[in-house]
Amino acid sequence: AARERAEKTPAAVPTGTAGAELAQTLAELSAKLRQAFLCGAVQPRVLVLGRSARAWAKAFGGVALCQVVLGETTLERLHMDDFGPNITAVLLPLPTALARDSVLASERNFDLAIA
Repeated sequence: AARERAEKTPAAVPTGTAGAELAQTLAELSAKLRQAFLCGAVQPRVLVLGRSARAWAKAFGGVALCQVVLGETTLERLHMDDFGPNITAVLLPLPTALARDSVLASERNFDLAIA
């Protein structure tokens, strides 16, 4: 039971020096991923899921042209003020049918998914 709770809890983004180092590393990785997979895409859509999703959302959200969807299992400690305006959070699993969700069931496919 404790393991299941831990797996469902978003990883806390470190603060201080560790947080700055993580942010720098993810910025570099996201730049490489954008170059490899999103080059030439117009306003690419990126889906981020999993325990590290919040950190990835910040890394991709810093790029004005990326539309980032942050899939979360909890809204606990999620402060949208910490993210850019091009990030949308959705609560998973969806309480409604996926086909009726305007964010996930968009006519535009995701250009990249990170889980």
